[in-house]
Amino acid sequence: DLIKDRYVLVGVNLDGIDRHRTPLLVLSGERDRPGVESHAHALAQVLDGRTLTESSLEWMLAATIVAAALTALALVIQAPVLIRLTLASGVFLIFLATPAVAIAGYSIRAPFLSPLVAAFFAGAAVTLARWRVDSLTRRRLREAFGKYVSPAVVSQIGETSGALELGGEKREITCVFTDVAGFT
Repeated sequence: DLIKDRYVLVGVNLDGIDRHRTPLLVLSGERDRPGVESHAHALAQVLDGRTLTESSLEWMLAATIVAAALTALALVIQAPVLIRLTLASGVFLIFLATPAVAIAGYSIRAPFLSPLVAAFFAGAAVTLARWRVDSLTRRRLREAFGKYVSPAVVSQIGETSGALELGGEKREITCVFTDVAGFT
């Protein structure tokens, strides 16, 4: 009579035997739990009608596109490199945390891998494109000015942003004017 019309799960709770980590345990900080306890939680969810909802294909595609677009945007903006890398890393971390938040708070299995892969490849593509443009610009500068000024000046022009802008600088200088005999 004690177990009539009830569900009974039998298992062990021994270290190293039938103990498992689950995604929610990682979030809660617990190391692992007995397999029978995981089964009990699964059975309770089924009996309560709580099921894990799969995210739709449209949501997965949207998340993938948004992750790629935000990463590319973070790396394209005109800002110092450290700020761009911080923004891109923030996008990456948000999409890394999204599946854990979705499953823990809303029982939704959100896409994990595709947004991260898309963000990585978008970031790599933007970085490669920027490197290529910078490389071509430096090469053109070397070719254009290398014929007229010293290599040190060409290097300085290539490394200093805004070195070719119109304007000037005030500087204290010393000039020596000489007249060489027989040379005009």
